[in-house]
Amino acid sequence: MVDRFNKQYKIELNLIININASGTQELEDIVEKVQLPKILITEANGKWRHLYHNFNMNILSIVLLNHENFNASFMALEELLWRRHYTKIVFLYEEKENKQMLDIFQKCWQQGHTSVIVWWHDTVFTYDPYPRIKIIQLQNNDGFESRMKGNFHKFQIKIPVFDYPPRCFSYRNRKGVQIQTGYFWKIIETFVAQHNGTLRFEFLDVWAVNTSREAAKDVIVNYGYSFIPTMIIPKDDYETSDAIHFAKNYLLTASGKEIPQNKYLLLTFNMELWLMTLAIVVILFLLTMLILSRSKPG
Repeated sequence: MVDRFNKQYKIELNLIININASGTQELEDIVEKVQLPKILITEANGKWRHLYHNFNMNILSIVLLNHENFNASFMALEELLWRRHYTKIVFLYEEKENKQMLDIFQKCWQQGHTSVIVWWHDTVFTYDPYPRIKIIQLQNNDGFESRMKGNFHKFQIKIPVFDYPPRCFSYRNRKGVQIQTGYFWKIIETFVAQHNGTLRFEFLDVWAVNTSREAAKDVIVNYGYSFIPTMIIPKDDYETSDAIHFAKNYLLTASGKEIPQNKYLLLTFNMELWLMTLAIVVILFLLTMLILSRSKPG
């Protein structure tokens, strides 16, 4: 199976994780048959290095998993596949019963692993995360074909909003309706709408709280946000989006016909402002007439 996947998806590197040396014979069979370069991880709590520093995205990971090495194996995946979390993973689940099957997929979704297959007693499973995690048994060993089809099924995407124009800000229109906008906001809003998702946002007052780099990092890493509608200095604790960067720099264009400059002031006035302006003009006119009448001789 591993050899077939390597050829089918043109894999260039195999990452084999076998914490606590379980399934020794099965591991030896895999190592013997695989002809590609391999990285073998057999110890928990090792000083692992992010693979993206040295390798491309064509990685197939093989994880021998049981209840004893469950947490350690996922810790290794999270560290080694940081920024390569979307690569393909095969779990060889060694337990007699599949009681942890849902836990496996929940952990995969939490860490961003979406191209996942679990092999258990000659039966193959994968999962669909939207709108909630659903375990799917593959009948014909379909491989890593996407089960998501770009449809979030109204899944809630959590993001923060703040007043930082023009990237992200809000205002009230003439009808008193609060409008959330900004060019970063619009990119995210369009993406979520395109994939049938739902936005759930929380307001952050960035001008009233600590906005140091460490505070910003804490918000991104620990508050469960999927996107941040602004530019932040890249760090290894979170991922930055090339898509948003390119959209900001190369794809943003004027979306409407420009209005004449002499209408800039007129279009921003509502009825109350016009009445106030008229009242001020009348008062100034009366004061002018009064001053002129008093300044005449006799």
